[in-house]
Order: sequence, then C-alpha cells, then structure tokens
Amino acid sequence: VTPLTFTGTGITVTGLGDMVVHNGKLYVAISNSGSAGHIMEATIDTAATAQNAQLIVTGQPVGILGLDIDEVNNKIYWGTSSALKRSNLDGTSIETVYTGAVNFVQVLPTENKILVGSPGNNMMIMNLNGSNATSLNVKSSGFVTAVVTNMAPPTTTTPPTTTVAPTTTAAPAVVATPSATVAPTGSGTSET
Repeated sequence: VTPLTFTGTGITVTGLGDMVVHNGKLYVAISNSGSAGHIMEATIDTAATAQNAQLIVTGQPVGILGLDIDEVNNKIYWGTSSALKRSNLDGTSIETVYTGAVNFVQVLPTENKILVGSPGNNMMIMNLNGSNATSLNVKSSGFVTAVVTNMAPPTTTTPPTTTVAPTTTAAPAVVATPSATVAPTGSGTSET
C-alpha cells in the first residue's frame, strides 16, 4: 500500500469522508481545518504517489457524510446534517434537492431515483430532483454503508413454447392373402 499525497491550491485535508471513483477521477468529501466541508476531485495516476487535486465544491457544512455520482446525468450528490445537495461534476450549479439530515446517498441511475438515509431515521427513496420522497419504513440504528445499486426486480426470460396438436394414428390394416389348399398326397384310393 502506497500512501497518496494530494497536491493543489487551498487543500489542507484534516478529515476524509465518502469517496467515489468516476471516469478516472476520485471524488472525496473532506473537512478543511474544521471550518467547512468540501468536495475534492483528484485525477488518478497509478504511477505517481502525488495526485493533482482541486476543490470543486467549497463552503458546505462541516461533515459531508454521503457522496455519490449520477453517471447518467453527470451530477454529484452529497448529504449534510441538514440537506441533500447536488451539482454538476465540476462543482457548478449547486442546488438543494431535499431538506433533512442525510449521511448516506446512493444514486440508482436505472430507476432515476436516489436512496438516502441517516441513523435513527427511515430510509427514503425519491426522484433525482428530490420530488416524491417516500419512506421505505426501514430504520437504521447506525450508519448505512452499502446498498445494492439496482433495485429493479429481476427479470426472467422464458423460452417460447410450441403446442403440438395430438394426432390420431390408425391401426395398421391387416391384409388377408389367399392361401392355397393343398390336397393331401398319398396312396390312398377310394373304391366304391
């Protein structure tokens, strides 16, 4: 294991949160000297121990706890103690999607949904824009750390079936062949 060093302007990492890899880049929720929460983007270079990094989201509440990428729409989502937020992958166009404590974020791109949770509260599923938030009635007593990413029910493919109508087969015909009557041979003669 080789420790990584992140280099870039204004980056003093004092605490790391969730991490997500997308298209060769590492996105990390960090705390910067306890003053604010940020999201750092670093290009992954496996040949180097020093990774070039930049802050793409700054000035968020301390303790960004959940982080995930919507790979279809190129958005990054994160949770705080008071809201679920999202932005473009470059950190622009920050918006609040849902108001409430969120420390777990899981984007479900095939369903166009997002799953969120926080300890002691019911997990919620909602549209990517935060609308139609619905409780799953599953309460977490701790931090939720992993969930499957496809909640769609499994599909099965049944091979086509062919119905064959029953057929009636007649019994084979019996053909009688004439038999020849053969007179007995012998020396018997009859006298009258």
